Amino acid sequence: MHVADILKDKEAHVMTITVECPILDCAKEMKNKKVGALVVADAAGTIGGIVSERDVLHAFADKGADVIRLKVKDIMTHRERMITVTHEEHIEKVMDIMTRNRVRHVPVVEDGKLLGMISIGDLVKNRLDMVLFENEAMRKYISGF
Repeated sequence: MHVADILKDKEAHVMTITVECPILDCAKEMKNKKVGALVVADAAGTIGGIVSERDVLHAFADKGADVIRLKVKDIMTHRERMITVTHEEHIEKVMDIMTRNRVRHVPVVEDGKLLGMISIGDLVKNRLDMVLFENEAMRKYISGF
């Protein structure tokens, strides 16, 4: 199975945020949209990086109340260090990448264009669906139905 298989079942729109957005607004956006990360992009859609719940938490731990003065550009992971995958990547490889790098969200990018976002939750759901399907197939095979 590939990333494209997961993306086809997800909402096509990926939520983005700008580098100038205040951290408080960024946190509110993640809370309201019920997401753990936002891709940082400009008005033209050029990807600048990613900002996650973990980035906000670390900023708060490091800066305390002064975090309120920061903007997304101050805490985000910049494009050069951002981990991405393509839609052709195998799911097992993505799980390995996320585990080794201790990230829970990876943007899906092709030729510099943002195609989607894969989260650890997407991968767990996919794996659970596969296990349930295989379990049912085995049950039918064993019982002769």
